[in-house]
Amino acid sequence: MGHPMTDDTLAYLPDFTSRKRNPAHGWAFDDLTDSLTTWMDRYLTLAITDGCSDDVARKITLHLARFVAFFRDAYGHDRISTCPRRDVLAWRTTFWEQGLAPAPVTNHLASLSAFTMWVHAQVPRLFPIDDPTKGTRIAMIRKVA
Repeated sequence: MGHPMTDDTLAYLPDFTSRKRNPAHGWAFDDLTDSLTTWMDRYLTLAITDGCSDDVARKITLHLARFVAFFRDAYGHDRISTCPRRDVLAWRTTFWEQGLAPAPVTNHLASLSAFTMWVHAQVPRLFPIDDPTKGTRIAMIRKVA
């Protein structure tokens, strides 16, 4: 049998190597702090910037920044490891209380959901209990007058 492959023995081809595994980029995830902001910056760099138009990337950045602001206002910190599903539901409720139409609420939740799914795929045990957006219904319940 041959020797085991390690990062020291592998040759990386720029067009065929995942950026998260390529040591030349320095984008491994073990260097990230327990911060929503830090993880969102890495997400925007790796998953959004290269694959979206500038307008879409700007909107996603705005949506995620709004969640971080909501989280900081609620807890005084942005530790990602303490972000449970109830915070996502509470954030969604604030939009409804503001009278936002269903489309912007859905867009905000979709941006957050894509982010949390990406984080959960990179480090499955980072969130306290699974992906916090999992099971949050995006549909808005219409009030009866």
